[in-house]
Amino acid sequence: MGIIGEFGEHHDPDITTVWAPHDQPNHVENRTWLPGIEKVLGDAFTAAFKNKKVMVRYAYEFKDYEFGIYWDSWAIDEEIKRGYEEMKKLGDRWKTQPIGGEITWNWGSLYKFKSFEEVVADAQTQDLVIQQIRDLHCNHLGGITWANFNDPTFEPNAELLQKTMGYRFLLSNFNYPTNIKPDEPFKISFDVVNTGSSPFYYDWPVEIALLNSQTKEVVWSKTLKTPKISQWMPGDNWNNSAKVYTQPAETNHIEEELTLDKKLDTGDYIISISILDPSGMLPSLRFAIQNYFEGGRHPMGHIGVNTEPVYFEIPTDGFDDMRQDKTLKYKIQ
Repeated sequence: MGIIGEFGEHHDPDITTVWAPHDQPNHVENRTWLPGIEKVLGDAFTAAFKNKKVMVRYAYEFKDYEFGIYWDSWAIDEEIKRGYEEMKKLGDRWKTQPIGGEITWNWGSLYKFKSFEEVVADAQTQDLVIQQIRDLHCNHLGGITWANFNDPTFEPNAELLQKTMGYRFLLSNFNYPTNIKPDEPFKISFDVVNTGSSPFYYDWPVEIALLNSQTKEVVWSKTLKTPKISQWMPGDNWNNSAKVYTQPAETNHIEEELTLDKKLDTGDYIISISILDPSGMLPSLRFAIQNYFEGGRHPMGHIGVNTEPVYFEIPTDGFDDMRQDKTLKYKIQ
């Protein structure tokens, strides 16, 4: 939300008097806090952003509104009560609103570190960050602008955090017929488990497509009717000793009947799955699987139209590296 306070961080002046001011012992009306501004901002942002999520700075404010939280001091001892403990009180808010923020390493208990790379390389701090991500169902963390992503010692630590936070859709048991015919129904099914820490908060469409087996171009596609990807929830109640959610993530089973409603040449094709950004209906979200083609689609195997394919499996050396794909985009229509 921003707007009010130093750096737009809802302090100096504050939104409420729930917490003491930063730079003096007691609040002074219209100097250290602004009476009535909480309702003014809450009402205005609720009215203005009907289809987008809004985050606010502190979990103990805006309690009459369903906002997410942007806490900028993850893993800092001095902010445990004000940040972590207050966010825990929100209960299941994370299921519908994003929880995120920053690891700000230039103050408090993290001041001893000279860089973000040092913060996440420290075993005790890394464990605390991961525990808080899992406990609070963290969706994203910033504060890493100056990190050296070419540092080979930093990469595995960054990768671990990235795999821990947000959604992580593990796709398995993708089933489809090996031979389909135009204008005849066929069934596909697959399972998804969210091994991350948060849901994805919008119901973006899931697409099944047939690709030219040589050029990888889409020759036919359909979006599925049943998946509600915002309901693909992670586990809950993190056990940091065992490093597991004691309430495991559920398996989401998707099964639909499709019809090839386009005349295609008899031959071999590749069947793929992807999640599309509604702005332009282009692939955007990725599943946590190795099967990947540049552009955002996941090839699952060969399929025949009016014939059986010669082989079904796609060799792993035919996949592209998801991490190197810089082609993803959206279009405003």
